[in-house]
Amino acid sequence: MRFELTITAVSRRYPNQLDYRPNGTKTPAQALLTFNKWNLDVERVLSYDNFSREERDGLYRAIYTRRDVRSHFVPGDIACDALARVLDAAHHAPSVGFSQPWNFILIKSDETRRRIKESFEEERKRSLGMIRDDPKRPLYESLKLEGIMESALNLCVTYDPERFGPFVIGRTSIPEAGLYSVCCAVQNLWLAARSEGIGVGWVSILSNDALREILHLPERVTPVAYLCLGHVDRFASRPDLEEAGWLPRLGLGDVTYFERWLGDGDDDAGTDAHWSDIKSMIANIGDGRADRDHGDA
Repeated sequence: MRFELTITAVSRRYPNQLDYRPNGTKTPAQALLTFNKWNLDVERVLSYDNFSREERDGLYRAIYTRRDVRSHFVPGDIACDALARVLDAAHHAPSVGFSQPWNFILIKSDETRRRIKESFEEERKRSLGMIRDDPKRPLYESLKLEGIMESALNLCVTYDPERFGPFVIGRTSIPEAGLYSVCCAVQNLWLAARSEGIGVGWVSILSNDALREILHLPERVTPVAYLCLGHVDRFASRPDLEEAGWLPRLGLGDVTYFERWLGDGDDDAGTDAHWSDIKSMIANIGDGRADRDHGDA
């Protein structure tokens, strides 16, 4: 039923682009089962140049239904094979100069998690001091912002700038490109986890100094993402912060410019027919303030 609703919602959101319905006579349930089936035959997977419609639909479904999970975790471990697939997907992210500068630290110890939770509580108190007179303070205080103890496991994704030596192709002009690579790995992990029915929550209200001490990180290594992973009883229909009214979703047209950075009301698409077609498609997607069924804040 949820798959049917998702197909309907995405089709409504993209009326002129993709038909999000399974091929042939397959039911939505059969299509979903096919998408989730994986036998780690990497050579077979890589032998296909193009995605089938069903495969493409599965990718978009993972993107639009991914959530930053802070609650709804249920007891129970993540199956070893599923966790290995998710980590391998993260490890196959693009990286500047093929440097693969990430490491994945898996954490189950209650004692370690308690210490991380203490850091979260300290940092949250500090952040509350920054919005002492903000009218949104009561809403912020009510928000559930982590699942450190409730999730099946925690995962710290780190960045090592010295992997493969000091010279990395592509990092000479933009040193931060290494950090961006780690973020790509996190996104790969997030989407793969969603396809496996595993919730992921990114806890950013933490002290990196505390993480370094608790996890015994070398001085050169930077913690980039502290994640909570586990199965959930449901994936929310909308992101928590959107649902709570913290911020609205922007429309794609609000964040898409042509040829150069534009100010409010400017239009530099000119008479280019291709840009006009794209602008029309973007407009058909919606204004971003209502009828948003997918994505995350």
